[in-house]
Amino acid sequence: MAASSLAFDETEARQFRDCVGRLQKFAFYDDEKSRSSLSLLLDELLAVESYVCSFHSEHEGSAVLAYLARVVPLHLDRIVAKVCHLIVNFCAHKNVALATNDLHTLVKFLTDSLTQCPSFVHAEILSALCVVCENNTHRIEKFHDVLVGGKGLLLQLTDDTTCDDDVVVEAVRCLALFTGVGRSHADCIEVRHLSASFDTFVHLLHRAPHMKMDTHMRNKLLMHCFSGIQNIIVIKRLPNIELGFLFAAVRAYMFYGLTSHSLNIPSQLYPNVVTPYDPLVSSKTLSKAAGDAGRREVNKSADTSMVKSSRGLGTSEAASSDRSQNKKLRKRKGRGRSGDLEEDKEKASVVEERPAWSSAVEVRGAPWSDITPEAEAQDWEADWLKLSSSESEFSDTEGGKARQQKSEMVRVRQSALNCFLNIVRIIDKKIMFGYWSSFIPDVGFTASTPQLQQSLFTTILRDPSPRCRMAAVASLTSMLESTKPYLAAAEEISTHQSAFTPFSTILGSMIRDMHRCLLQALVAENFKSVLTQIIKCLANLVSNVPYHRLNPGLLSRVLKQIRHFYNHKDPNVRTACLTCIGAIVGIKPPLMEVSQLIKPPHNPVGVASSAHPSDSPLFRPQDASYLLYPSFGTAQVLTALEENQKVTDNPRDAQRCLDLSEAAAEKNAADSNDTSSFVGPQAILKPDTGDLHLNDRLKNGLTLTNTKLNPDAETFRPVQEIEHPINNFDESTQINETSFGSGYCTDTTTPVLGASSGMATPVFLDQLLQKHARETSWVIKLCIKNITGQPDIPCEESHARVEAFQKFEPLPIRLEALQVLSCLIRNYFPVIRQSFDLLQNLVQKCLEDPNHIVKLHGVKVLDELTQVLQKDVADASISPNHVIPFQQVLDFWLYLLEGPLPELLKFNPEMSIEGNNLVRSGACECMANIGEEVFAKLPTARQMQCVTLVLGLAGDEDKLIRASAVRALGVYIMYSGLKEDVAFVLDAGKAILSCMGCPSNCVRFKAAWALANLCDTLVLNKDKQVQDFVTDFPHDLLLQLVQCAASSTKESDKISCNAVRAIGNLVRYMPTRCFLQSDMEKAVEAAVRGLIKNMNSGTMKVRWNSCYAASNAFQNPELPMDRTWVTDILNMLSKVVQNCTNFKVRINAALGLSAPSARQGYGSPETVSNVWASLVLALETAENINNFAEYKYKDSLTEHLCGAVLHVTSLIELADLSALSQQVHIKGHSFRIFMEKYVKLRLAKKVQSDIPSLEKVRGHLQRLESSATSDDQRRCLQALLQACVPDTDSADERTPEKTSFQQTYD
Repeated sequence: MAASSLAFDETEARQFRDCVGRLQKFAFYDDEKSRSSLSLLLDELLAVESYVCSFHSEHEGSAVLAYLARVVPLHLDRIVAKVCHLIVNFCAHKNVALATNDLHTLVKFLTDSLTQCPSFVHAEILSALCVVCENNTHRIEKFHDVLVGGKGLLLQLTDDTTCDDDVVVEAVRCLALFTGVGRSHADCIEVRHLSASFDTFVHLLHRAPHMKMDTHMRNKLLMHCFSGIQNIIVIKRLPNIELGFLFAAVRAYMFYGLTSHSLNIPSQLYPNVVTPYDPLVSSKTLSKAAGDAGRREVNKSADTSMVKSSRGLGTSEAASSDRSQNKKLRKRKGRGRSGDLEEDKEKASVVEERPAWSSAVEVRGAPWSDITPEAEAQDWEADWLKLSSSESEFSDTEGGKARQQKSEMVRVRQSALNCFLNIVRIIDKKIMFGYWSSFIPDVGFTASTPQLQQSLFTTILRDPSPRCRMAAVASLTSMLESTKPYLAAAEEISTHQSAFTPFSTILGSMIRDMHRCLLQALVAENFKSVLTQIIKCLANLVSNVPYHRLNPGLLSRVLKQIRHFYNHKDPNVRTACLTCIGAIVGIKPPLMEVSQLIKPPHNPVGVASSAHPSDSPLFRPQDASYLLYPSFGTAQVLTALEENQKVTDNPRDAQRCLDLSEAAAEKNAADSNDTSSFVGPQAILKPDTGDLHLNDRLKNGLTLTNTKLNPDAETFRPVQEIEHPINNFDESTQINETSFGSGYCTDTTTPVLGASSGMATPVFLDQLLQKHARETSWVIKLCIKNITGQPDIPCEESHARVEAFQKFEPLPIRLEALQVLSCLIRNYFPVIRQSFDLLQNLVQKCLEDPNHIVKLHGVKVLDELTQVLQKDVADASISPNHVIPFQQVLDFWLYLLEGPLPELLKFNPEMSIEGNNLVRSGACECMANIGEEVFAKLPTARQMQCVTLVLGLAGDEDKLIRASAVRALGVYIMYSGLKEDVAFVLDAGKAILSCMGCPSNCVRFKAAWALANLCDTLVLNKDKQVQDFVTDFPHDLLLQLVQCAASSTKESDKISCNAVRAIGNLVRYMPTRCFLQSDMEKAVEAAVRGLIKNMNSGTMKVRWNSCYAASNAFQNPELPMDRTWVTDILNMLSKVVQNCTNFKVRINAALGLSAPSARQGYGSPETVSNVWASLVLALETAENINNFAEYKYKDSLTEHLCGAVLHVTSLIELADLSALSQQVHIKGHSFRIFMEKYVKLRLAKKVQSDIPSLEKVRGHLQRLESSATSDDQRRCLQALLQACVPDTDSADERTPEKTSFQQTYD
């Protein structure tokens, strides 16, 4: 059989080669014989199967097609049609690559055929043009005007009033392929051509319901339109798109064939919820006909009984049938548990209070039976539209046609949803947020028609196609991304009903409805890919919602539902669950609700479950500390401790309590129906020191603390009694492990809402975890279970072979669990502080992992842990009972420096270069978190180790390592034990200067920050009068620092903002001898020029730092005031203080102008006059607020400006009055008014500062008046004296100005 088939293929191949050869030698004459011969030859070529065809060269097929295009006359319409079929056969089936010249010849032939051949051939010509244009749009630019110009052929053929249906469909398909150029060749199409194509697609979408077209052809037309719109949207070439017109069509086709309602497309959607619009009533009820056909199919086909699910029909009969079938499926799959009343209550709470648009949704329905898991696993993006399925898959019976129509409608809906997804990904989030009300339900807004009640959740909950549901959830996820600023105003609706509903309340109701609908979808979904996307969407929602402004309970419901999927067999679902948990524990600001959810599932000693019923929803560390670690001086706690001590002192009572606890544990383990219980299985373990073992310091008996706080039934006892659980572990002891939900259930079945586990029941081998199980948060347990390896043996054999091969979760799950721990430590460390030892050992195990990615994420967890420990050390003086003891933190760092950190900083040959660099960089970041207090208590050898490691890594070749090392140097340089060490400061300065010359922006940014810190150290040593340091610091290094800072002011804003800070510190540090040296004088002048430039350019942070640096420079009493650059600084500050729009920058400019402590600091009398006038003018312009965000700084700016004016006034001399008299004459009245306001402001705030008082200023002016020699001087001084004596009493009683406003209320 195989031999005969091979012989047949060889015959076919020889026949094809013979036909190609004859065609290449064929000489066409326009006579009957030539026409007949060519027609027969084309028939022979078309009859050959594509898989046996072969060409001698790459462009042989292309040359054959071009030859036919040149010789075939256009009036031979039938031969033209056969040539078009051959083009399709060669290009689409035989994958013939067209040369550029041949491509142009074919396009010319096809476009001329469209204009000269009769209409019945147009469909074949357009089909050939489709395959020619596909992926070749950038090669046929000279034909763009002919195809899609003002009167382009394709645009004309899309008119359904003059062209046949198949011609319109093929023209639209060709137009969609024409626009599919991708971003790489987006510039080849002019914007006017894209705009014309886009308008055609959208117009056809709106007109499709009114076309007298066959349903099959209409569905193909719709899919091609959506494909073309996606192609245009992706290349981002259209600047102005009428989104309302487009969204109206896209939204309507999202529910195409999904309901029995007619297809009504509104003329436009508006970007708000209150603008009314009337839908255009369609003349044809397409969806209703489809629904009737679908019902006939269900009634006539016996094999489609499973189709009657809640997502398909929505009738009560279908729902009842689904419930009965779903029960059978659950029994077969082992997913249900009888008598699970708690789960029924949970589901009922999720489904209750549904709005009108979802009233027909039955969330307990069976999965859509027409879709298999294999089909569901296929890619759901829009690429599948290019590979249309054969129409022969469906039979010619009425049921077969209905199934075909139903399948096409699913594809139309998927095309619309994919198009919407691409639009959401491309357009600005701010613009998309205006259209949220059209796609997300709002219970506060009642729509007038059923069509307007539909939303994305209609598709998510009711669409029978998992691909459509996937696209809808993906669209919602994309809509929610980066919307935190827009949702920040959301709040819950108040109980008081009013005629006006604020937008913030509407947002709050939308957010609550999104939670409820997504949880409904989570309950009803059975396809793992869609389930994964729903959980990811929940995580995205959690990350952007301001829960501190909403009523509590939303996060509890989310956590209550996703807990059933912690042990799902699909690793993607488990990863999504961890992502959602990470989003919950990563919410900022931290919430009390989350702290209650993640804490160990028991009440602390002496604290009832309702200890703080009136707590703020915001999480405060002191609240968590009180809940977990109450003050042990209270009578309530002492009583509880005494009672517990009595119980533990009585062996009989203790044994009775142990028996009761074991009995309760056995009851909970046996009662597998109760999924809401927090009590998990029992585990019989043998001691094993190989998994999550204690570090060497603990094994050797070295304790990390003197006492340990145990808020359970035990009293306080030394750590030595609990630090060695391995030695005290009894094999016969049954350990009751506390778990969360049903994640650790030993039963083979899983909850109704979950899925069967993909791995054996996890058994923890770490005895420390077992010993402190009641103290450990369930989140930490879940993360440890996913991070560490589990024994790859059945559960019933776990007691026989504990030392078995470790089975690890997939890498994404392990990494996600580590990220959850990082967020948990960062935001809720007060809640999990009791698990510090466990976290320490987990980090140790991650650092020993052979996978460098796990090791890297373990380093990130260590980074977060060291940061919170540093904060605990800083807060020890405030609340010593609520932090990790200092000695324990010190021992922890000693342990890290004795082995783990130096090992991480070494180059590991077993890892890749990239992996080594990432891990070493992360370890160097941890080195910077040691803290000044801990560093001071380290042995000298360890201090030298830290300094040596960081200095060595600052010269590494990798940019990430250098950046982390130079940042650590910037931290170390501020430590009191190191900043006075000249040798270290010299080494650090050289390393920082070396990093400033690195080509990497990241390294230079960190080095600039370290440079500014180094200069801060110089100033601190000078202020403390550390003469040895000032004397020994070399002049050449100081010159290099000034030159480096001067050159850095010209770089990016991130670098220049620190460079100007360094300049201010350097100028303040310099002694008099430095300003007398020519090289230093040039360097300082260049640095000051860069400082002046950055005062009035760059970001506001750069300007703020520049003004602050100028103020800092004037603090140097040895500053030479006769330099021109000093006057330039004052002039630029005078300009900034008047004109800058940012009030914080103006405040720092005012501080800079008031920085000189003596009259010589202001230079000439003209400079003093200019400074005084600019400050008064700045007071006037401070009243003009263009940005409301600056209003909160207005009073502070006024106070600083008035203080600066008073400071300058207190320093003026008689020589300044001549230049100042004219400014006082002009601005004297304004000066007095603001002095009155300043006095009131000072009295109200009762602020004490170093600004000279009005009495001191008046005394100075009076002394000058007694020495005045001219009348101009006396008049100027009298005006200033009058301004400095404000009449505050009369200011309050001043007669109000006349106004045209009529007071209507008493």
